[in-house]
This record gives sequence, C-alpha cells and structure tokens, in this order.
Amino acid sequence: MSTPIHVSVAWPYASGDLHVGHLAGALLPADIFARYHRLKGHHVLMVSGSDVHGTPITVEADRRGLSPRQLFEHYHRRFLETQSALGISYDLFTHTDTENHHRVAQEVFLRLYKAGYLSRQQHGSCTCALRINPPGSPVDHHRGKKAYKRGLSWPPSGPLSPGEALDAGHTDTRRHLRLSSLAASHPPRLVHTCAGCGHGGTRNSSTSRSVQTWSVSPAAMAGV
Repeated sequence: MSTPIHVSVAWPYASGDLHVGHLAGALLPADIFARYHRLKGHHVLMVSGSDVHGTPITVEADRRGLSPRQLFEHYHRRFLETQSALGISYDLFTHTDTENHHRVAQEVFLRLYKAGYLSRQQHGSCTCALRINPPGSPVDHHRGKKAYKRGLSWPPSGPLSPGEALDAGHTDTRRHLRLSSLAASHPPRLVHTCAGCGHGGTRNSSTSRSVQTWSVSPAAMAGV
C-alpha cells in the first residue's frame, strides 16, 4: 500500500552559495530518505526552497550595493543549478517571495489571530557586539544583526570591546504566539518543541520583527 510521505528540507538563506555543510547536513540525508521511500512505492513529496527574507539577505545586499531582490534571485538561481548538478531529487524547490507563500503565510497568521493565539507584547532586548575571534579580527556580522535592523551603524566604525553594548535596553512591540494557550489542547511534545523544552517551560514566542522593510507583505495583517 502506498503511503504519502512529506519530506521537508531546511530552507537555506539566499545570501551566499551552498557549501559542504548544506550537502552533508540537509540535502543528502533528505534525498536518500526520499529516494528510499520512492523505491518502496510510497508517494513522496520532497520540498524546500530559498529563504529570501531576513537580516542575512539585507546585510549582504547592502554590502554588495544590491537590492535584496537582486541578491536573492542570483543565489536562488545558483541553488537550482547546484542541486540539479548534484542530482537532488526535489519535487518542488521554491522561495519565500512567491505570491503563494505570501498568501499562505498571511492566512496562517490571521487564523491564529482569530483563534486568539496571537497577542501584542513588549519585547525587550540588548544588542551587544561580541568578539568570537582573536583581537583584531572582524566582528561577527550575525552577532550584530539586531543593531543593523534598527538602522544603527554596522559594522561599527571603530574598535569594540568584548560585550560592548550598542543599544542596551531596547523595547518594541511584537506579535507573540501564545504557546501557553496551546499547551492544554495540543500534544505536549509539539508545544515543548516549539517553545524550547528545558529552557524554563512553555513560553510565548515572538512571530515578528520590529523592522519589516524586506519581509512577507504585512498588508493583510493590518491591526493584528
């Protein structure tokens, strides 16, 4: 009897080329699993795509003097070429800026909101520049992404000491998924996985960022 099997592969950021870590950690294991079940006669749907939104895209695009769209289209095309050359057997490899992705993402958020699972909460954070390399090495861009997204200068113009705060005590309002409300009606394993089991129990989880200049269109989310 044919069994439907869905294989969801990690979505790489379209801000740089695929490397051996993508191949070993995501592409090959998923492809082997999918091929095995196809040989067994099961109905397999293996899908993934390029994650084309978020800080890594905007930072790299600015560094190169490109728009986020120009950057992601370049690397999305290279992802397709690389995976085709490797023979990775996707049934669909798409990206997060399609009309369908925008529509479905908005529908999911609206359904959660109407069901009472989304709420606005104050979100506090402290952005620091952390050196993870010897003195004199470049500061890790990923560590400074919160500062970058709020329009602060990044990389900093001068040297920074380990742990030097760029924007201490920043607070903004974000939409949070009320995982605490879901705990009573959903399998504990699912809720704990989403909330980070072992880190203080079930916590509400932020679903949005304060800056949305390059993201899924918020038009349908007005007032939510």
